[in-house]
Amino acid sequence: MSRDTAFEVLRSGSPTPLRLVSRFAERAHLDDRDRGLVRALVGCEVRRRGTLRAIVRLFAQGNPSPEVATILRLGVAQLCFMDSVPDHAAISETVRVASDHISLARGRYVNGVLRSVQRGRVEGHSGDPRQDLVGANWHFPMPIFRDPIEHPLLWAED
Repeated sequence: MSRDTAFEVLRSGSPTPLRLVSRFAERAHLDDRDRGLVRALVGCEVRRRGTLRAIVRLFAQGNPSPEVATILRLGVAQLCFMDSVPDHAAISETVRVASDHISLARGRYVNGVLRSVQRGRVEGHSGDPRQDLVGANWHFPMPIFRDPIEHPLLWAED
């Protein structure tokens, strides 16, 4: 239920989604622990949105819809930045949210993308800022961020 609420908060399109957490959590009758998880999920997604978008862009086939992209960012946030959430829980709960709120087919798609991210990340740092995740002990074997020298205009979009 926490992940459903986090998705609803982010899907609302509010420019300040953290301010909505209490209202949405109260409406969903969440206890303090679940409310804290919603706040952590939304906060992580908001703070790391650029990095999460870069990872989703790298691993997702095609151009996912805004709702699917939001769900993918929530899943990747848990896999890469929230050590307190086990990988299996992050993936299964994120897939459930996609299946419940969008469709079973989109749930399968989310499962594939998140499993690819899980397999693709490597523990530790590579020393290449285009591959390392700041604030986490993970990196990817391929660049997830564009090189500002090679692609100055595209880099600004990240």
